[in-house]
Amino acid sequence: MATIADYVAAEFATFHEKPLCEVDALVFSQLAMVRMAGMVPLHEEREGWGGRVRRLLGRDGTRRGGRLGDLLRAERYGDMFTGLVPDEVKALLLDAAASPRFRDLVLHDYASAFSETERTQFAAVAFTCPGQFTYLAFRGTDRSWTGWKEDFDMAYAAPVPAQEAARRYVEAVGARTREPLVLGGHSKGGNLAVYAAAKASSRAARRIAAVYDHDGPGFPEGVLAPAEVEAVRPLVRKTVPQESLVGLLMEDAFSFRVVKSEGRGIEQHSPFRWQVEDGALAEAPGLALGARFVAEVLNEWIAGMGALERRRAVDALFEALRASGAKDAGELLQGGPKALGLLVEAARKMRPEAREVIAGEMRALSERAARKLGGNVGSLFGRG
Repeated sequence: MATIADYVAAEFATFHEKPLCEVDALVFSQLAMVRMAGMVPLHEEREGWGGRVRRLLGRDGTRRGGRLGDLLRAERYGDMFTGLVPDEVKALLLDAAASPRFRDLVLHDYASAFSETERTQFAAVAFTCPGQFTYLAFRGTDRSWTGWKEDFDMAYAAPVPAQEAARRYVEAVGARTREPLVLGGHSKGGNLAVYAAAKASSRAARRIAAVYDHDGPGFPEGVLAPAEVEAVRPLVRKTVPQESLVGLLMEDAFSFRVVKSEGRGIEQHSPFRWQVEDGALAEAPGLALGARFVAEVLNEWIAGMGALERRRAVDALFEALRASGAKDAGELLQGGPKALGLLVEAARKMRPEAREVIAGEMRALSERAARKLGGNVGSLFGRG
């Protein structure tokens, strides 16, 4: 069965000939993993609603924005692609830049913010098909510890900086473009798209035609008001793979469609493993039983902690991960002997206080799982 890479290589119909679909949305979510500074017009947040509507095509037909082909600069490739599979992002860009479906889109309003001190990792870019749509693609988590820390911060803090940046981005870009807005992203990017749509002003919200959330986590209870959820519910198109983990985390008031992925375990999260059939994401019969069980246990465990407990657990976990000596999250998530060695090093180097917090939470998690199984399994960490 085909993947999004096969789709981009083979789909030649323009967006005027074949409307935007969920596979295109997933493609945009991965093109957002390209660092575009200096190649695509930058987003100027200060213009806000006071800015003039941007004409992406001048009277002479010239474009006031970049094209995918503008990104094909070999001298930039060394640090241009991010995410857990940067080589696949690079290959996708090469095919999209050659594709009659994607190559003439206007790229504009590239935004990127990264701060270790403020624990912020945010990026977005707009893809416009004049007269059809403006797709606002929010980048998912990169390989940096900062990006992963902000993801985990979502469990106890709301909003995190990236969520508010996404809301402001929609407000500003929506004010300067004419086409209907479509928001989307994968993983953290999907969460940002939903948050921005739910929190947008009524003026911006009226411009939003759809929100694509590809395996993005939900929100702690109370982050989205019931009225905000109901307002955005008809717009949200959420997809998760059969063995989803990330997309089932925390409270999620939106229904989702389960799609096929050829990956195993955490690899199912990668859009490059999702299956495409007849120009659409291939539908799976439903979630794997293991995925449902793990999600229920994790969500009950998270809900059972107060915000302060969650913060202590997250801080202790990241202290341990940094103690491992891994240069970024990718070294641990790729698995194998190297990742195992890094985890052993983390256990050896972490402070006793952090070790005690992690051990205590793991005991609580394992006991909750045992109770849910209905068995009489002892704690994984033992208690006498």
